[in-house]
Amino acid sequence: MPGPIAREGPARPGRKGLAGGVPRRQQAVPTGRLGRPEGIGGACEFLAAPLASRITGHDLVADGGVPARPTR
Repeated sequence: MPGPIAREGPARPGRKGLAGGVPRRQQAVPTGRLGRPEGIGGACEFLAAPLASRITGHDLVADGGVPARPTR
């Protein structure tokens, strides 16, 4: 369950739910930065590894702590 992820490229005009854009999203993340694709890849790699073979039916939250800080 990834949180806000930084990406390259232009913003898509007319997209709903991103009022305030990237600065607002960064402010919502307690770590102060948006996630990176490789950070989510690491979580996926862990779940696919033998060390996680007993993990079933779990939602791994990799969101930088977003629910801990309400957005304004």
